[in-house]
Amino acid sequence: RQAAVPGRWSWQEGALEAHRSKAWFPPTSLSARAELVPESQSCPRPMIYNLYVYSKDGACLFYHEWHRTRRTTGSAAADQKLMFGFLFSLKQVVNKLTPDNGMPGFHACSTNKFKLNYFETPTGLRFVLNTDPAAGDMRECLRAIYANAYVDFASKNPSYRVGDPLDSEAFFKSVDSIVRSQPAFVDVPATT
Repeated sequence: RQAAVPGRWSWQEGALEAHRSKAWFPPTSLSARAELVPESQSCPRPMIYNLYVYSKDGACLFYHEWHRTRRTTGSAAADQKLMFGFLFSLKQVVNKLTPDNGMPGFHACSTNKFKLNYFETPTGLRFVLNTDPAAGDMRECLRAIYANAYVDFASKNPSYRVGDPLDSEAFFKSVDSIVRSQPAFVDVPATT
């Protein structure tokens, strides 16, 4: 394993063994289950920004934001399509870079400004939670949202049809409670 050099990029725990060749990978390299985070980057208050839930067909079923600091100039629908397009492209790249005997997939992608946490169910339901890069591993949070919110308030709801928007107040309250219970959640008071 390469020694970490202050101010350079290093592999975090759980990365693929792709670095066996002792080659240094630039920050733009993508690989399955690998996250590149600058060692010098530290945020004293990690935050959870927003959550997307997509159907297997790419329709955004749910979106909510807690601490989104930057707005796009387009509509919410355009923003949701942009995120799904990014996910689709990222999955294609990861699948092409994954060794033949490896299991394709990814669970996070980081930049110096945010971390995209990803969870996909066997049925193709996709959960995307954007956080601060210092927020840590959010896979358990995404699994909890699926198991404790989606399964309880959508799958088990006889009036819910798969692919419909998740607009139930009970679903929202469950998701909000799960997200707010995370150590990475910081409640920032509104400024006036």
